[in-house]
Amino acid sequence: MIRFFVALLFLPISLLVFSQDKIAQNSTDWRGLIQLARTAYNQKDYSRAMLFYETALPVIPKDIDIAEEIAQTQYRLKQFDAAASSYEKRTGGNQIQKARAKHNLGNIAMQKKDYDGAIKQYKAALRENPLNEKTRYNLSQAMRKKQEEQKKNPPPKDNKDP
Repeated sequence: MIRFFVALLFLPISLLVFSQDKIAQNSTDWRGLIQLARTAYNQKDYSRAMLFYETALPVIPKDIDIAEEIAQTQYRLKQFDAAASSYEKRTGGNQIQKARAKHNLGNIAMQKKDYDGAIKQYKAALRENPLNEKTRYNLSQAMRKKQEEQKKNPPPKDNKDP
């Protein structure tokens, strides 16, 4: 009977050690790290996801591109400058990748209330992918916000006499 209670006592400890070993094993395997990052991201634990992505970066093969995933995570963490830098790396590649990166750069500009910058990025995204309705909608929103801002803060009038 005592052996049974001793075994029950050590069961949670052995499970804890096993789970830590599993995480440690994953930390040396970039695929495991990326999977852990994606799982954390899907659970909306963006700080933890970013930690896993940063841990994976030094060991990930050069031909594997996770820049967009990192940028999305930075965006969710409201690290807009870092996210913009990551998206800028995505403006190469095929037209769809370029369009998506420029669309997201427009979203960052909107968050910063830089409506001119957002309009510029959304237009660039539409040049790459003219059929993207979401980009077209965001462009109209940026233009509307810019007009609202101009109505609230009209440019000063010149006091020149004719």
